[in-house]
Amino acid sequence: MVKKENNYALKSAAITTVVVLISIFGLMFANNFMLTKRFGGGFMPPPEFLFLGILSYVLSTLCLGLSVYLMFIYIKDYLELRSSFTLSIVFSLVALMLFSLTSNPMVHSMFGFNANRADIFSFVPLFFTTIALAILAWVSSK
Repeated sequence: MVKKENNYALKSAAITTVVVLISIFGLMFANNFMLTKRFGGGFMPPPEFLFLGILSYVLSTLCLGLSVYLMFIYIKDYLELRSSFTLSIVFSLVALMLFSLTSNPMVHSMFGFNANRADIFSFVPLFFTTIALAILAWVSSK
């Protein structure tokens, strides 16, 4: 009986994670389409992207990936345990996922805002959030 419930939790968590990933890839496809229309030709980042802007893009994408991975783990745990603490972690991960999406300079440029966020104050929060999520992923995977 426990095996069947564990299998259900694993399938449900996998389906939820796949839906989130499809949404993310849809957003990335829309972003690529919008940048192609705005800047002409193939995929070209805006010229105002500097090193910290590209690093912010990489860190926000990594933060998003870690959030999705952790959301899969904790949704699976919630479906097995039905703990309110685990559910609160899932909601916190959704907030961190939204943070990583909204801090991505490519998303800013997709919506027509100035993507010139290449300063240290846009990079540092992403750096510490990514480190915190990496530590949580390392602890959660054990």
